[in-house]
Amino acid sequence: MSKIKTISILCSSFILFGCGGGGGDSSADNGSSTGSASGYNVSYPNSVDLAAGVQSKLFVNVESHDLGEIGKVKAHQYYSVEIIPNAAYISKNACVDLKINEACELLVTTTIEQQVAEVAPLELKITFPDGGVKRYQTEVGIAPLSLAPGKNAVLPLNKQNYISISNSGTKNAVYFDETPKFTDANGNVLNVNLEQNTCSLELAAGKSCELYLSSDVKLSGQLRLMDYGLQVANFGFSEVGVIGDKSKDIPANVTKGTSYPFTYVFTNLSGVLKATGVRFENVFPESEGVKIDLVGSTCNGVTELAPRSSCVWKGTFTPDAVETTVEISSSIFYDEGLGVNLTSVAQVVEVVVSGVKTIDIPSIVAVGQSYPFVYTFSNTHSTLPATGIDFENTISEEDGFILNQDESTCQGVTELTPKSSCEWKGVFAPVKAGANVTLASVLSYAEGVNIVLQSHSKELLPTTPINSGPDVDEDGWSWPDNRFQALKQGDNIVCEDAVQDQLTGLVWARDGEVSGRRLWSDAMTYADNLELCGYSDWRLPTINELKTLVQITGSGADWLNNHGFHNIDETMHYWSSTPYLGIETADWWWSESGSTAWVASFSNRNDITDQLTRLPIDVSQYLLLPVRGKSGTTEKAVVPSIGPDSSGGEGSWPTPRFSNVDKVGEASCSDALYDELTGLMWGKADLNRTVKFTEAMSMANNSTLCGYSNWRLPTYGELHSLVNLAYVGAWREWINNNSFNLGSSDYYWTSSVKPNGEFTLINARSGLTHATSSSAGGHGNWGDIILVRTVNN
Repeated sequence: MSKIKTISILCSSFILFGCGGGGGDSSADNGSSTGSASGYNVSYPNSVDLAAGVQSKLFVNVESHDLGEIGKVKAHQYYSVEIIPNAAYISKNACVDLKINEACELLVTTTIEQQVAEVAPLELKITFPDGGVKRYQTEVGIAPLSLAPGKNAVLPLNKQNYISISNSGTKNAVYFDETPKFTDANGNVLNVNLEQNTCSLELAAGKSCELYLSSDVKLSGQLRLMDYGLQVANFGFSEVGVIGDKSKDIPANVTKGTSYPFTYVFTNLSGVLKATGVRFENVFPESEGVKIDLVGSTCNGVTELAPRSSCVWKGTFTPDAVETTVEISSSIFYDEGLGVNLTSVAQVVEVVVSGVKTIDIPSIVAVGQSYPFVYTFSNTHSTLPATGIDFENTISEEDGFILNQDESTCQGVTELTPKSSCEWKGVFAPVKAGANVTLASVLSYAEGVNIVLQSHSKELLPTTPINSGPDVDEDGWSWPDNRFQALKQGDNIVCEDAVQDQLTGLVWARDGEVSGRRLWSDAMTYADNLELCGYSDWRLPTINELKTLVQITGSGADWLNNHGFHNIDETMHYWSSTPYLGIETADWWWSESGSTAWVASFSNRNDITDQLTRLPIDVSQYLLLPVRGKSGTTEKAVVPSIGPDSSGGEGSWPTPRFSNVDKVGEASCSDALYDELTGLMWGKADLNRTVKFTEAMSMANNSTLCGYSNWRLPTYGELHSLVNLAYVGAWREWINNNSFNLGSSDYYWTSSVKPNGEFTLINARSGLTHATSSSAGGHGNWGDIILVRTVNN
């Protein structure tokens, strides 16, 4: 919220009115005056954030101290407000002849497109009822809109594209028209399909909105959010799109004589077509201390970018003068799309305040967990103080951020002495699964430009896969300490024959040999008729429920027996209620009925490598582990359904399950898909190569698909989450019918490695799990690659 400055213009005390003369001490209200302005209270914003292409609202109110008879305002008292003309600010309205005590609402935008160190204040002129005129000043901060995938974007043809627009200001909302316009350079409206729009009329500080748009013809133009003012983005539709990224940027405040490295990266996102006619326009001022590394700068001399390739500009900036502003920029132009610009602006100052996220919140978080954060701001100068310090924080309790008022030493700070620091401390306790949240702190000070610290987190979806074991470094649900606890039935009543899972909320029979060995149908009947711990709603678990107990990377039965269970047999398989409907892959899966069901093993011994497989339902007898209840009661992980269904309950698959990656704010790319069930992003096609495990890891980690650098091999749980266990037929057939494009490879690698050194794969036809050692021959030593990445803000 904007700070409101209230000025009381009185001669002496509240009971003295209409005392004439000047408008009071102008130094107290940043204004000057003519005529009489006495007897009034003036309220107006002390500061406001403005952004080019949208409007901000300024609320002004003039109240009278002359209450007249019985406290009423005298009749025929009117005032007017207007903004003093300034090339940097545009206002399309003024408040004329408003009644005293009636609020004035001014709409203002700016022509300044980038954040700058210092801008002129916005001046208001108020004309009072008696003709007196007084001027007031409002401080202005330039807070440009942030757009993903950028303010110069080339979007692919014939697909739904996503543009995210964020209000980077911390003080106030911005306002615009109900429907955005797409025009060419002459203002003519272009034929762009606006399929969905959440950017309508107002955008609060720190919040985002989305546009979904498409075009079937190649074009370029501008995006405007209101009829007057500047465009907020240049955009185009083409088969080839190039993006730019400042992988290493110079700070906003720098000191004379210190060297600051920078790296600009330009990437062709197309997976098929090259960008041709490439040329660069650079502003690397050597006279101001910029030196380019011509050897390391691979963009030097480039005239085309191959599909999915990148080039870089590298250099250092060593300022040689103080109290100057230095701009560094690089723009790429190419025949198939729009130019892309990267710009860095640094203020050379004597006193540099640095900001460091001493303890940052993770990029992946979970509801029900707590994450501490510490932001530290330091004055790096050895003799001079940093003065005029002010903070604007986005630390919303609504999003789960709780500030530690007692330990946050930045609270109330207006000056940092030489070599001193202050901290903001708090805890983040996520409140909404699937949400993207932002933590931000902005420090402004007299000697330099603003210092901005921001953290972004993605809160795990309930159906995000569970990690493949305790104490593993994966991006899914982690196993809590004391995951399995004896079942509590009421006040001080504990049943030792069952355990409750603190991760999923499911309740399991504790004894791994509770029924002995049985055929599948007998196991189903036994579980359905079981009465245990006073409950009679026991059942055989689905394979997805049973899978939550399996440790691909751990010690299996031994761990379970040491953490709440009893008699879990590592030599045996355990039945699930899920029939196997996939493709039979070997003749030895013989049964009288020809039917099999999914089973799980809790062993990591070499002779039982298939921890999830299927066995004949009417030939062999196996153990069972009854379960009751439903997942999600702990407000943590939810076990997904075995396939699409129409129940709409916890764990149900979204329809459609896979969508374009631009739906979650990522750069537009037709080569990847977003998984609405797990929150993961997948490469749409496999790499169509069968390689050894170590080579697969390297290829995945080095992929730059869609311009991202954090691709990897999926964990076992992540890859197996793609298998539709309710589908009659081959897994590859189903996945290719749902937007993927897998080739003919038989096996796909996971990153999960068993304690005995074996690597795990999943069969593309059956969905079964297999394992192989590094020296093994046959199918296991060679697998293809499906890329995955965790989607962060």
